[in-house]
Amino acid sequence: MTTAAMAPPVIARGDATSGQARDRVFWGVLMLAPYLLVFAVMVVYPVAYGLWLGLNWQSYKALFADPIFVRTVVNTVVFLFIAVNLKFLMALFLSGFFVQQRAWVRFILVLFILPWAVPSIPTILSFRVMLNPENGMINQQLFHWFRNRRGTGLADRSDTRFRLFDPRPYLEVAAVLDADPRYRPPRHRAGPL
Repeated sequence: MTTAAMAPPVIARGDATSGQARDRVFWGVLMLAPYLLVFAVMVVYPVAYGLWLGLNWQSYKALFADPIFVRTVVNTVVFLFIAVNLKFLMALFLSGFFVQQRAWVRFILVLFILPWAVPSIPTILSFRVMLNPENGMINQQLFHWFRNRRGTGLADRSDTRFRLFDPRPYLEVAAVLDADPRYRPPRHRAGPL
C-alpha cells in the first residue's frame, strides 16, 4: 500500500493571487475594526477597570460594612432560588394548560397575551406614521436634506425608489410568489409542528 502526500500550493510573491490575498486580509481587518473598537470600549475596558478596582481591599471593607449590601445579597438569593424557579414552573404549567382545544382556554390565552402585545402596537403605528411614503416626518426631512441644485427633491414624489418602508414592492413580490406553484410551502413536514 502506498500513500501520496500533497504539498500545499506555494504562492509566489509576484503572483496575482498573493496580492488578492493581501487585499482580502486588508479588507477583513478593515471590516472588523469597528467591531473590535466597540468591543474594546464596551467590554474590555469595563472588565479591566472592574478588576483594577477589585485590587483595592478598602473597597471590600466598606462594602461588607454597608447594611444595604447584606439586604441586597438576601434579595438576590431569594430572587435566584425562589422567584426564577417559581416563574419557570408557572410557565411550564400554563403552557400545558393553553395547549387544550377549548374555546374558553383560547379566550384566557388572549387575555394573557394582550399585556405582551399591546405595548408594541403604538410603536408600530408611530413608525408607520413617521415613515409614511406620502407625508411621513422622516421621509419629508430626507427629501428636504437631499435636494439637488435645481431645487427639486431626490425624485418625483410618485417614484417609489426613494420611499422608505413602502409596502407595495413587498406585496407585489408576495403576490408573484403566491401565484407561482413552485413556491408553495410543503404539505408534509418532517418533524413536529
